[in-house]
Amino acid sequence: MANKTKLTNRHLKDLLPSLLQEIDSRRGERPDLVLSGWDQVVDAKWRCMTEAVSFEKGVLVVKVKNAALYSLLVQQEQARLLRKMQDRFPEAVLKKIIFRIG
Repeated sequence: MANKTKLTNRHLKDLLPSLLQEIDSRRGERPDLVLSGWDQVVDAKWRCMTEAVSFEKGVLVVKVKNAALYSLLVQQEQARLLRKMQDRFPEAVLKKIIFRIG
């Protein structure tokens, strides 16, 4: 004899509170805010030579226009910029900044 699946009727009013709570808990994961915030955090002299391109799972990827700037950012500025981004977006759980030449 096959197992019968029990059908349940659920009303939207019963599902909506849990759905709204889940959406609210994900508010800190707004990659669009983190990406646009990069321009506010990075020094003005580097703003036109860098671009935040993705933010996923706590990792911000920033595209850098040349190797000299890439080297400077990775070796000397990465930790400072990460702290500034974490201070600006504490709800985003920013773990790491990766720089890419491109």
